[in-house]
Amino acid sequence: MKDYKLSDRLLLVADWVKPKSVVADIGTDHAYLPIYLALQDICSKAIALDVRKKPLERAKENIAQFDVLDRVEIRLSDGMDELLPMEADVVTICGMGGKLMMDILRRGRKKVNHTTQLLLSPQSDLRLFRIFLYENGIQIIRENMIKEDNQYYVLMDCRWNTVEKKQKTVNFQSYSDMEEMNFRYGEYLLNSKNGILKELLEHDKTVYLGVLKRVTEAHHLKNADMVKVELRIRQLHRDIKIIDMALDKF
Repeated sequence: MKDYKLSDRLLLVADWVKPKSVVADIGTDHAYLPIYLALQDICSKAIALDVRKKPLERAKENIAQFDVLDRVEIRLSDGMDELLPMEADVVTICGMGGKLMMDILRRGRKKVNHTTQLLLSPQSDLRLFRIFLYENGIQIIRENMIKEDNQYYVLMDCRWNTVEKKQKTVNFQSYSDMEEMNFRYGEYLLNSKNGILKELLEHDKTVYLGVLKRVTEAHHLKNADMVKVELRIRQLHRDIKIIDMALDKF
């Protein structure tokens, strides 16, 4: 049973889990990650939580099949609702949208403390998610990006141990170019010169330049809304400037 396989994305999560910890896997689906952590003797206990009954039924079957009933517990739970305060040393939240993860973290604030390892992998809204972390005092200790099946995945290792920041109106002009760059692409990823991020930046620049060309051409159309077109052009120029700033890190 030791040859149990995980996706590269979940292997990255597993590699970062603190040894011999109690792990709560939020949105566990079929409990693949908790089963692996138990089989590899990485965790002392894993709690597999999901809001959906059917995936948990499959998770229960998988846990029995791989003979880790003594190490993996399943709970029907909306986010961290059924997790006791400070019950887990590690909380993993992966494979869901950034906005949903933000809601789970808000509601689960009293279930973790400054020592709890938060392994977070949002599937969307990365900029908003990083802003949420910053404004709520959740520090990113390290971050990695991988590519699997033509999809880009980011994993953040975080602690809720800093003072909450004053919130700003989250719009295009709320933050400086440097802040925008870090929120969009990740300060840790940029400083560590993550090769997958560089690939994404080069792809994004090509896309933005193409969009800018089309929008600039639309600027000359008779029926174009000039105010909206000019605003969009300014936004695109800033987007490209920020990408160039990020690429300069490499």
